[in-house]
Amino acid sequence: MWAVLENHPDIVKLLVSRAADINAQSAVVVPTERPALPALRLPPTSRCGSGNLSITRASESFRCNDGILYAARDGNLPMARLLVDLKADLEKPSANGTTALIDAIVNGHI
Repeated sequence: MWAVLENHPDIVKLLVSRAADINAQSAVVVPTERPALPALRLPPTSRCGSGNLSITRASESFRCNDGILYAARDGNLPMARLLVDLKADLEKPSANGTTALIDAIVNGHI
């Protein structure tokens, strides 16, 4: 959800109140200066991946994230709390197989 990435909590609340899927994954590649995470095998039921995904550039390491993954990666605790209150799925993996908790740890927020 782009509103999470851009830190607009009021828009997140509005979208969810209008039936937006809080767990929808973005197809947007978000550039980052962080190193790419190692490639992981996705479950075959993943909506954004079909199994193997090799991530070779850091700019590709955040494809298929949902709002809670963006908030965790950026260390945006108020947004993460809002998303948890709105019932975001904390166990849903990103395209590279990480969860919100792993993204928070890897990016130095825990």
